[in-house]
Amino acid sequence: MMSPKEKIHSLMQEENLDGLLLVRRDCFSWFTGGRYNHVLQTTEVGIAYLYVTKHSIKCITTMNEKPRLEAEEIFNKEIEIVACPWFEDLDTFTASFFEGRVGSDDGRAGTVNVFKQIQQVRASLSEDEMNSYYSLGQDTATLVEHVCLTCEPGMSENKIASLVASKCISKGINPVCLLVAADERIEQYKHPIPTENKLKQVLMIVIGAERHGLNVSLTRFVHFGEISQAKRDRINTLASIHAEMIAETRVGVPYKEILAKAISFYEREGYGYDWRLHHQGGTTGYACREEIVTLKTEGNVIKNQAFAWNPSFVGIKSEETILVKENGIQLLTRTDNWPIIECNVNGKVYKMADILIRQKNATK
Repeated sequence: MMSPKEKIHSLMQEENLDGLLLVRRDCFSWFTGGRYNHVLQTTEVGIAYLYVTKHSIKCITTMNEKPRLEAEEIFNKEIEIVACPWFEDLDTFTASFFEGRVGSDDGRAGTVNVFKQIQQVRASLSEDEMNSYYSLGQDTATLVEHVCLTCEPGMSENKIASLVASKCISKGINPVCLLVAADERIEQYKHPIPTENKLKQVLMIVIGAERHGLNVSLTRFVHFGEISQAKRDRINTLASIHAEMIAETRVGVPYKEILAKAISFYEREGYGYDWRLHHQGGTTGYACREEIVTLKTEGNVIKNQAFAWNPSFVGIKSEETILVKENGIQLLTRTDNWPIIECNVNGKVYKMADILIRQKNATK
């Protein structure tokens, strides 16, 4: 397995580049093994850039940011930190180091944008990345499930979201996408940002969680009181579709072929229109979705690549993050403390997340 530096050098050779500039937060974290270059949480680009050539690596920033970067982020002695005054333009300062043909991950300062190629070379994860990824998946699933087990009717979506966010921050996790919906809002919206709407009977929590640059996604449902057989059947059917999508996610299989198969599963179960109502997920890793897969998406599954599929019907959704490993699929977001639905696909059992049934508190 090549290191990020080796992958970048190989990409530079393929693209005939003399240097490559990394300014995006995801690319910085990938190259540095999980370090951060941001101050604001709402930007794709950080306050420190990495400029890689065949013979050197520079971290380019401003003087006011340099002390923390030296002390807390840049431990690789190959990386030289250079800084300009905060009142100077960082892009202009950065461009003064350029020689020859330079690429970048966003095309700034007259560079060639090779972000798509960077996404491709970082897609196959190292053992260290996969171990970190599994830890993130377990921590995120555990904290979301704990909130599901302890929340109560009468709580607002905002309150429930705050419980999830607080637990994330205590674990060093950034909740980059946090959606909470109760009751009728679950059926109304695919991406329900939390509101003051109060939980009565049904709750959905959706999270995209980032730590050290890596991202996991998952969805969990809670139902207070018994559910109807019709809803139980729909939940089981969706879990089966999701399991079949995971089973189709094998090394060498085209992304768009997995989606085509998923559409056929929807049609077989009598939900032939539902796949059109929301995207079905796609590749993940250093973004919530590196790419949302459509029927026109090019590319094939590779070893040690991460996916987050999220099939859905109106009012119900199934979402997990998985790794395609040499010996099969690893569900990063599966814990032992959540009810499961066992789905048999071609003789293999996939343990899919069920809806959590909780009894209503009669005293409330």
